[in-house]
Amino acid sequence: PVDYIIEVYTDSGLTSLLHIDTVEVNYDTVKLLQPYSEYWWRVKAMDEAGMDRIFLFGPYPGLDAGKQREADDFVAKIASAAKDRIVPFAFIEPRLESAPQEVDRAVNKLGIRAVKMIPMQWYPGGPEARAVYEKVQELGVPILFHSGILWGVKDDSQYCRPVYYEALLDYPKIKFAMAHMSWPWYDELLAVCGKFRAARRDQIYID
Repeated sequence: PVDYIIEVYTDSGLTSLLHIDTVEVNYDTVKLLQPYSEYWWRVKAMDEAGMDRIFLFGPYPGLDAGKQREADDFVAKIASAAKDRIVPFAFIEPRLESAPQEVDRAVNKLGIRAVKMIPMQWYPGGPEARAVYEKVQELGVPILFHSGILWGVKDDSQYCRPVYYEALLDYPKIKFAMAHMSWPWYDELLAVCGKFRAARRDQIYID
């Protein structure tokens, strides 16, 4: 296995080390980070770990449009340090009325290249999500969805069943990935993938 070296600093000069870890997976949990604060890490660590690029998600904004903008600004600023190696995602909460406009701002003004969405108290085929899909399809950026059991929150797993993502058949230009292979509903995920294949769509991916 490849060891990934994670170094997080509180200053741009990389002198104040907050966190260092070596993991054998492509993610790490840094419990000391404060929301909407600035941190830096070494791209050198990516080289040592054999990583060409990373996907970077912002903090979940909740139902606060201001925090949604702050989160996207935060991610875009970090990614600007290595645009060819850090791929920023806008973490979009579709229940915010301003969500479609924020997707537009994130992509066209901030240079964010993809969207992250987790169904929490909303269905992937619901009207709030569809308003976001319209804008995403217009802009031509991909979406990474959480799918399957959702840990650590209320009763949100019910919104993350693979079958609900059939709604994306209505948006043929959107490419999207189903994270975690929809565990434990693997069979349902494969059936949904089969439905997209039957419709001759190459828009769905499994992560």
